[in-house]
Amino acid sequence: TGRLVKAKEALECGIATRVVACGTGLGQAVNFANSLCNMPQACLKADRATILSISDKFSNEVRAEILREKKENNKIALWEALQGIHQTQSGDVRRKDNTS
Repeated sequence: TGRLVKAKEALECGIATRVVACGTGLGQAVNFANSLCNMPQACLKADRATILSISDKFSNEVRAEILREKKENNKIALWEALQGIHQTQSGDVRRKDNTS
């Protein structure tokens, strides 16, 4: 929906896994990145590959949906254009005056 979500709600919904104090985000992120370096790299690489494959699948699905919507919107725009052409040819042209 594009609705903004506050930190507490994001944490409760599972969108976020942690909330940090204002102004400490960068330091917390660096600390977290350093902790990842101490984990077994083979496991991290396997997890990364899984996430990327899911991401690619999701991206393809989103791309397909965007194309479907674009085609549908193009049909609507074409229909409106054809109606305008038909009205022009039949002499039934009514202009909208936006200078009220």
